Amino acid sequence: MDAGYILIDENSSVEKLSKVIAQHGMLQGRGPVNLLNLDDVVQKHHNWRQKLPSVVPFYAVKCNNHPAILQLLVALGCGFDCASQCELQTILGLGVAPEKIIYANPAKTKDSILYARKMGVRRMTFDSVDELGKIAQLYPEAELVLRIRYDAREAVLPLGRKFGCDPDREALPLLRCAKRHQLSVIGVSFHVGCGSRDAECYYWAIRKAIEIFDSASELGMQMHLLDIGGGYPGGNDRIFDDHVHFINKALSEQIVQQRRNIEVIAEPGRYCVESAVTALVNVLAKSYDRNDAGEIVRVRYYLDDGLYDSFDWCDELAIPEVQEHRSSDSSPLVPSVLYGRTMCDNDIIAKEILLPEHEVDDCLVFPNRGAYGMALGRGYNGFSTPLIKICLTRATLDYLCFGPCVYQAAFTRATIVRSCLPTVSLSDAARFSTKATKLDGAGGNESGRKGAGAESSGSGARKAKTSPKVTLIGQDESISIVNLEEATKISNRRNLKLVKVSDLDSKTQRPVYRLMTGAEYLTEELKRREEKKKSKQDAAVKGDKLLTISARIAEHDLTSKIQNVQKWLTKSYEVRVVVTGDGAGSKAKQEDIAQRFETNVKECGKIVQKRARDNDLRFNILPVAAGSAASSANATPGTGTGKQKALLETKGTNNPLAGGGDAQALRGIHYQASGLLA
Repeated sequence: MDAGYILIDENSSVEKLSKVIAQHGMLQGRGPVNLLNLDDVVQKHHNWRQKLPSVVPFYAVKCNNHPAILQLLVALGCGFDCASQCELQTILGLGVAPEKIIYANPAKTKDSILYARKMGVRRMTFDSVDELGKIAQLYPEAELVLRIRYDAREAVLPLGRKFGCDPDREALPLLRCAKRHQLSVIGVSFHVGCGSRDAECYYWAIRKAIEIFDSASELGMQMHLLDIGGGYPGGNDRIFDDHVHFINKALSEQIVQQRRNIEVIAEPGRYCVESAVTALVNVLAKSYDRNDAGEIVRVRYYLDDGLYDSFDWCDELAIPEVQEHRSSDSSPLVPSVLYGRTMCDNDIIAKEILLPEHEVDDCLVFPNRGAYGMALGRGYNGFSTPLIKICLTRATLDYLCFGPCVYQAAFTRATIVRSCLPTVSLSDAARFSTKATKLDGAGGNESGRKGAGAESSGSGARKAKTSPKVTLIGQDESISIVNLEEATKISNRRNLKLVKVSDLDSKTQRPVYRLMTGAEYLTEELKRREEKKKSKQDAAVKGDKLLTISARIAEHDLTSKIQNVQKWLTKSYEVRVVVTGDGAGSKAKQEDIAQRFETNVKECGKIVQKRARDNDLRFNILPVAAGSAASSANATPGTGTGKQKALLETKGTNNPLAGGGDAQALRGIHYQASGLLA
């Protein structure tokens, strides 16, 4: 069940959002929630293309067929691995070209083969004589891919026991059979197994596949496609680089150095989506197992999710990693069992894991739940499937709204704060303004309508004047001088984005714009965010001063230290002060010293975050400008600025700050006034 979107600020993350929800008990009475992070999918895609540039990903639809994931991968230019007629219909319905689909099921129904023929999906796999006969009768012009068996030494699910022919004994007879039927075999595929931990097996599997290419060549068959299947690790904490090393090594030796003209594709599923979903689950009930002495030996928890929903694919690869909870971090670890919510005795999420003790209504956070659980969840026993909240940043939202995709209407329903939208070009701003006005009109957001109206009137005023001249850089790096209105028309006509590169060119004294595809803009935006993040980190390191003094410091030394701090503050440095304790009475002396600082620097600085830690008293002193900003950012909803109220106020119990929550934890996480999880 989908329930809207959450726009995540670039300074925040889904991980922080899940912590806020868990720590403030925001799931109580709401049922389980899955946070789907589309930016994680984007990062995985870019990581793949960077590390395996010669391997085109054909996403395995069966792994997670959520429409938002599929449309994002369409926009990113992925191919697709479909295993049924229904999956073919879904992907073709998204506008994917038939040549970007492989029907990777060696045991197909006759109706699905006829459907593939009707829609022009030519590539399909086989591993038996009977399948060849079926295809020869129904779709003789199909382009066939021979699936061989090559299991990893260590995999969660070794698929060779079900699919794939023996490469040494069966491959050559099958190729001869295909030749007798006058069928076109264009390549070889394999799948080493789901959740492979044997990275080296890809090297040997590729070598074995190339041997079959050579055998086919001797039969007069010129194969040109190698499909290296799936099995790649999907969690952010699992190493992908080992797989990359052996794949690139094999491709270099067997294809590049041999000067073979072979197209290489893969069928990643888990890799693309596993880390993109975080499951938030409530504790419904708990009980204890005790020994004969009455001591607790195990805690049994009953959770508001289970084997028939988010944890349907709960094999040893998916041992739940409980990330956050409301219990104290210092609580002792206790042997625990996590049961699902249905009445089935096999509805067990995890056995014999060590956890701090939790209470009823605590929220447990399970990362890496994006593979198979959402696709296989079915709401058994009358329970509804988990709520799905789609999380994305401004860059991804903008790309989906304005990029070359057909799912725009759904994404413009995102629950967003309008002021967070990036202004990429006049055309894009106008397009989103129109859509946002319709959304706000339905939701009653007056500020959105006013903003749209003001923007519209501004646009009208601009039309009355001559459009300014700008320098326009085309995709081929050609440079032309046009007016801004014409540049906007060119971008719309070519379905490109008009991105402002520079406010003023030193030579021409004109603004500089560049035409980009949606993918190019998204890549540049990700780079910009990384550079901005790095510059902030560098500035923070450069701008901090640390001062450590003893509670027994002499008066003249303290006066000297205060004067130094005043000088630092006037130069806009942030000062971190540590007052160390030393014997009895230290606490009072530390407070006196803090008071001295506060009195003497009030004209140029402000003390924030004062706290006692061990025997020390610590506090930060911010320059006046920074102090004012921090004060506004940390203000409570009742006393904060108007902008912050718009970001943080919610109705009823939806606001975690209403119960004295942590405003700092929510900074940068925006949600609509109707409630984050409404």
